[in-house]
Amino acid sequence: MRRLALALSLLMPIAIDGLLLAKSFETFPEVMLAEGKISTKTIHLENIEELSEAVRKAEEAWEYEKAIRLLQKILTLEKQEFGHDHPDVASTLMWLARLYKKQGLDQQAEEHFQRALAILERTVGKDHPDVANTLLQLGGLYQRQGLDQQAEEAYLRVLAILEKTVGKDHPDVATTLLQLGGLYQDQGLDQQAEEAYLRALAIEEKTVGKDHPDVARTLVWLAGLYQRQGLYQQAEEAYLRALGILEKTVGKDHPEVATTLLWLGGLYKEQGLYQQAEEAYLRALGIQEKTVGKDHPDVAITLNRLGELYTVQSEHKLAAISHRKSIKMSLDLMKREIPFIAISNRQFFSKIIDDDLPQITYAVAPKSKEGTKLALFLRLNRQGLSEEIERKQSKFSFLEGPSRELANEIKVMTQKLSSINLSREEHKRLTLRKEIAEKELYRLLPEIKIPFVKIDEIAKTLPQEGVLVEYQRYMELDSQKELQFGEDHYLAMTLNSNGEIKVVDLGLATLIEGKVQRALVSSEEGLEDAQQLWNEVGDLIIKPLEDAIGDAETLFISPDAELNRVPFAALSSHKDDQLLGETINIRLLTTGRELIQLAKKSKFEAQQPLVIANPSFNSIKVSPLEQPSELIVSNFSQQRSGDLDSFIWSPLPGTSKEGKTITKLIDAQLLMQEEATALTVQEQGTSKVLHIASHAYFLPDQKHKK
Repeated sequence: MRRLALALSLLMPIAIDGLLLAKSFETFPEVMLAEGKISTKTIHLENIEELSEAVRKAEEAWEYEKAIRLLQKILTLEKQEFGHDHPDVASTLMWLARLYKKQGLDQQAEEHFQRALAILERTVGKDHPDVANTLLQLGGLYQRQGLDQQAEEAYLRVLAILEKTVGKDHPDVATTLLQLGGLYQDQGLDQQAEEAYLRALAIEEKTVGKDHPDVARTLVWLAGLYQRQGLYQQAEEAYLRALGILEKTVGKDHPEVATTLLWLGGLYKEQGLYQQAEEAYLRALGIQEKTVGKDHPDVAITLNRLGELYTVQSEHKLAAISHRKSIKMSLDLMKREIPFIAISNRQFFSKIIDDDLPQITYAVAPKSKEGTKLALFLRLNRQGLSEEIERKQSKFSFLEGPSRELANEIKVMTQKLSSINLSREEHKRLTLRKEIAEKELYRLLPEIKIPFVKIDEIAKTLPQEGVLVEYQRYMELDSQKELQFGEDHYLAMTLNSNGEIKVVDLGLATLIEGKVQRALVSSEEGLEDAQQLWNEVGDLIIKPLEDAIGDAETLFISPDAELNRVPFAALSSHKDDQLLGETINIRLLTTGRELIQLAKKSKFEAQQPLVIANPSFNSIKVSPLEQPSELIVSNFSQQRSGDLDSFIWSPLPGTSKEGKTITKLIDAQLLMQEEATALTVQEQGTSKVLHIASHAYFLPDQKHKK
């Protein structure tokens, strides 16, 4: 229900009156100030205006960290110019709050909304429309968090203020009623929701006219409520009336017409009127491709709906075609945008994309050949995608030039952030600086191209006696006809060198994860039943794959979710009473996509073994008399290995003999003294054997200082 209301809200952008969205800050012209040619106030206001434009551009480009940094400078200027309690300061706090809300940082958003509210209540009064606007935004935040009581209190207070100040029939009252109606709909309070929607509709018809686009948007909200109640005739009438208004006012090929067609198509699908639903979806798709382009995210969503329609009709081939297009478009968006987003925000952005991917893909995988292929295609191309982008960027960042300088700066900041002695404010400031530097670095790096992989490409990389196993946590489909999802399950998808795919539902995720957790605890505590518990895990996630694994000699495993914590070699095997690690070779992968790179590397497998021995540890040379005979620890202030720079390491002359002996035995390349550096080892690439004879030291954990 909550998703329905949020989706409907896309049709009705909420206007915020009285918000000053124009501010800025750059470098002060100090010479002109000294000569008395311009006033400080003029400079402040001009710079606020300039910076405001920069903030808007940053926000449009998803550069939220930059926008926040600039807004914080605006805030400082405004406090200097107007004092801490001024409506302009409140407006900037509101802007900051909305940016935090967009990033999913609800705690920071609420804090800034509350600060803005307090300032406005003191400066313009508790019953001012600007206070109502702030409360409306705060109520929306509470509603998103599921804090229904706080949201309702905020909305009701907004209504009271607006009815008192602008009148009961003002369009802003209608806007608030729509939000309140959406909240009631989320709670299943259908009568209250309908009353709010109908009152909003009456206000809009009276103030802006019966054929205004705002009326159409309100009708869509009302239709959604009727649809949820099963009042299909009323819902259809409302949708069709909204459609007629929009076609007359904004045009038949407008994106809002396409959005309304999507909801109408959903209504028809729910009633089993599949032909009408398909017509609505296809018309919406045509409008979107014409107006926003064939690669727009809205097109991916429409293709998803179309795929779901074909799924409920068991038209699995058509469903797979639509869903495959949608998947490729969504993942293309991820590949295009993630390289320019700070690492700290990538997970949030990725979740947005994942929510748009067809959730049904894994649930229907066993039902058809097309569904099976699509599920494996999605897993192979989505799993580990963000990490792969980050790895490629990391390699590019060490190329000569400005990018390398920025990469070094980021490395230094990362090391500083690992310190337990940083104050909260220092940590926050340094984190922001690091995010800004990351985005600047990513703009300098070459374009990252990650092509889609095909299943047959992966199959060709597998050895003849090898099998790939891709695990996936997913929501089970309780009803295909109604597209109702149930509890989470685990799915196993296998692929062999012949291109044969098999899909096995392994059962409830809670059962499997409970077994894994008990086995981990038992192993950590050294209990006698640890092996028996791991055997039980094997019975759940390996034994069901017996037919798919067959007589394979190597198993390439790509785990998911809690299965990443499983020691697969210690599990019971798919045959006999042996452990899995005793019966078959196991290779763990982040994703089966890695097999392509591994196959390329294997062509250069003949690289010489490498031996590292007796390195020159310390950059400062000391005389033999001054050299310590053992490790001297100069500082235990931190717990991370970055502190090893402050240690003095004694030489290990015995390792020279060890290194020379090993080199002769395996015909290796030997690096000693000044040649034995971490950088030199990295430059050697992959070696068949790497033997290091050196110190090893682990710092004890330190308690965090409060």
